[in-house]
This record gives sequence, structure tokens and C-alpha cells, in this order.
Amino acid sequence: MQMGTLYLNRYRAERKLAEGGLCQIFEASDTVQSRDVVVKCLRPEMSHNPTALDAFRREIHIHSRFSHPLVPAHIDGSPDGDCPVLVLERIRGLELCEILSGGRMEGRRACRLIGQLCTVLQSAHQQGIVHRDLKPGNILVQYPGTERERIKLIDFGLAQMSSLFMFGTRDLMTLQSPGASGTPEYISPEQIHGQEGDFKSDIYSLGVMFYEMVSGRRPFSGATPSELMTAHLESEPEEFEDMGLADVIPVELEILIRRCMAKYPEQRPPSVEDIALYIEEELGFKVYEPVAEPSTPVKENEQSEELDLIPRGAYVHEVEATLIESLATLKLRGFLSDLGADVIQSEPGRIRVSLSRAPESERQRRRSSKLILECDLNLQVQMQTTQKGSQNGMLVRLIFTSPNGLMTPIEKGQADRIYRNLQAYLR
Repeated sequence: MQMGTLYLNRYRAERKLAEGGLCQIFEASDTVQSRDVVVKCLRPEMSHNPTALDAFRREIHIHSRFSHPLVPAHIDGSPDGDCPVLVLERIRGLELCEILSGGRMEGRRACRLIGQLCTVLQSAHQQGIVHRDLKPGNILVQYPGTERERIKLIDFGLAQMSSLFMFGTRDLMTLQSPGASGTPEYISPEQIHGQEGDFKSDIYSLGVMFYEMVSGRRPFSGATPSELMTAHLESEPEEFEDMGLADVIPVELEILIRRCMAKYPEQRPPSVEDIALYIEEELGFKVYEPVAEPSTPVKENEQSEELDLIPRGAYVHEVEATLIESLATLKLRGFLSDLGADVIQSEPGRIRVSLSRAPESERQRRRSSKLILECDLNLQVQMQTTQKGSQNGMLVRLIFTSPNGLMTPIEKGQADRIYRNLQAYLR
């Protein structure tokens, strides 16, 4: 994109701030309210990459649903078309990595910034959001070195939101579990193993950053990303005493940092709130200021206003299942792939697909399959999380419509067979 490009008919790009593998970020001027904003969009060569489009659309949806004083405010955005756009508050400050390039941070200051990070992460985790890419480069520090110093957590490009199921147009062709996602220097062991990661993964990455902040060096190193990730899996970080830091880093703080970096999630602190409260109790100064109510809270099972609308003449089935999000999403992807579904539209909590009658050659090859389609159908799948007692699960609504108008008995019979197969699939 050229400087001067007008995004969403309102935001004029003035200068490029950053560029990564997928996206580019511009400082822009709001031509309506005369203010500076940040515009994030895909790099031109990625604008037709389905995987990149799906990932960026997920980030836009998460930003539009999560608000916190320590996250850049969501101003505008559009997930539609080949050029989705995210517009955020313009934050001026230093990246934490720039500050750490000058050496280790005094312990009290590090604890104060970590306490702020715990504040925003606790709010995110309570709403089902896992950042999955915590690192000093994703933390902006405003008013560095002053009493007003505070952080802003940025870049939710790898984040997941458990209350909004979403998978993209290419996911039906990619049924294996995802590979490692995150930054090698700060990635958790479970993410290295290809798991999606949860709030305990964020705690691990926070621990790695905490170690670096108070010691001036990262806990693990390697000549290649592979060596670095092996160190996360197998090595233990050097003790502060061996680094000559025993006199400046309290032993209670080292115990906490090592707990955060435990190899197994169940050995880490129960929550980021517990981390902050431990600092307050053991070191005797306040670092944690929870936000009681986010300004735009996301209620459990919240969906878009259109989600519950059912087209006239539709044929509806509902399936309840007790599954974790990653397994539920993987099973749904496999089920729709087996149906030969073509994705029309995908957004959080909802996917629209078309189902076509199997060609004769395919019908012969799969004559024993229960999923051979006898007629064409349109299908909308709506998904939302549920909770019964302490058990998490999901509700899947199947909304069938006919390409030709009202559903015929033959089409309803096929819809019934798809419903019964999905029930079995999600057990």
C-alpha cells in the first residue's frame, strides 16, 4: 500500500510503523475526528492467502470484543473482503525489548510492570482469550522510567478466544493438529508439541520474560530455533546465585519465576492473578490493580446479533457435546471435510457451507459410507460454548436450507442423516 491510501474511506496512511511476515502497520490520520490512529492490514502479497486472511480476521474479531485500559482501544475495522483492516488507538512508547537492551531491570520496577501484565491477562483469560505470543516486543511501555510508567499489551495475531469458535476456509483441507505457534525464545513446551495452548501457556511465557527482566538475559539459548525449543523442553534456567545476582533478586522472586516456567502446565501458578498476589504478599508492595468490569464485556456464549436468526423454511437440528474447544473444532473440521463441504463464509461462532451431491464415481468409491450426499443443500453451522456445572462443552446448531426454496422430504431425510452422523462424530 502507498502512503496516502485511504482505509475504510476515513483513515489516511501517513507512514509505515512496522512490517511482519503477514501484516504491515501504519500510522494514519482520522479524517473525521482529526486524531492519529494505527491501521493494521495484510501485506499485499498475503491478501489472497486464505490462511493469512483467516488468522487476521480472527484478530479483528478478538479486538472488537475485548476492551481493557492496558490494551490499545479498538476504533474501527472490517474483516470483510480481500483487504481486511484493523484500526486501533495510537500508542506512543518504547517496546519492552528496547528497554531490556540496556541491561537488567531493577526488581521492584520489573514486578510493577509484571503486575500490570497480570492485570490485563487476568481480564483476558476470564473472557476466554489466550494471547499465545507474549514477548517483550509485544509490550509497549508508556512514560518509561517515570512514576507514570505503564504497559500496553499489543499484537493479538496468534490469540484464541474460546467462546467464539472459528476456523477458516482452508481448515477443512488441513485436518492435522496445528504445529508449534509462538516466538521460539518465549514459547511454552506444550505449544512446541503442537497444542493450541491455554492460559497456562501465557503464564510460562510471562515467566520467561520475568526472568529476562530481572536478570538481563533470557533463560534459554540456541543457535537455531530448533535448539532453542529443545532447551525449553529439556533444560533448566541458570540460577540467579550462579549469575551473581543472589543479593539483588530475592529468593522468593526466583521461586515464583521458576514456578511460572515449569515444564508441565499443572505445576505452574493457578492464574496470573495468583502471580501478582504472591508478589504483593512475599515482597510487600502493591503491583496488582484488577479491572472489575471491562468497558465492553464479552458475556459467556455471546454471539453476533444475527447468530440466532433462522431463515424462513430452514430445517434445524441441535447437537450438544462435552468437548474442549481444540478437539471440538478439529472434529467439526473433519466432519465437514468428510461431507465435501465448500466454505462460503466463516466468522466466529458460525460457518456457512454448501453441500453438493456426490459424483457417481465418488459414490461408487465410497458406497459403504454414511456420508454420501443424495442432493444439494446449504448448511449453516452455529457453535457456542456451554457450561453445565464444572463441565465445559459446546452447542452445535445445524441450519439446513434448500438451494431451491422450501426443503423437500428427500432433503429433510438427508439433513436427518447428517445430524445423526454428527451426533456420533462428537461423542
